[in-house]
Amino acid sequence: MVPQYSLLTERPDGTAHLSSDIDFVLTMGDDEDVYLACECKRLNVQFKSGKKALVREYLDEGLARFLIGKYSPGLPYALMLGYVMDGNTVSARRALRRALTARTAALRLSSLSASSDDDPFASRHDRVDDCDIEVVHRLLAWP
Repeated sequence: MVPQYSLLTERPDGTAHLSSDIDFVLTMGDDEDVYLACECKRLNVQFKSGKKALVREYLDEGLARFLIGKYSPGLPYALMLGYVMDGNTVSARRALRRALTARTAALRLSSLSASSDDDPFASRHDRVDDCDIEVVHRLLAWP
């Protein structure tokens, strides 16, 4: 497991640059191009102004990074962890699944697995690089 995994990507001129950091990855052997990436986001966060679901941030600043190939380019699987800050994983899961369904076209969603209140669920997406990706979503009650 490698926390804050730095991604090097190649520019059109052939030079490498640091494009971003993934929250953590599980590496598979010695090949640095083969890994399981995990992006983490908070959900149901209490602010002074009230509780915010932060589902849009989860999708736009987390899941979308896999869909555009910023994270895990060419790899078939990824993991999203949602830290549910008020502990209500049931409401967070429902809000997240509603948002995924409502944004099917924008997220290039091709399938969404069934889900119970305690289990992870998966979404499959048609990525821009023509390599589908399956993302497992696991919501964890915090604290």
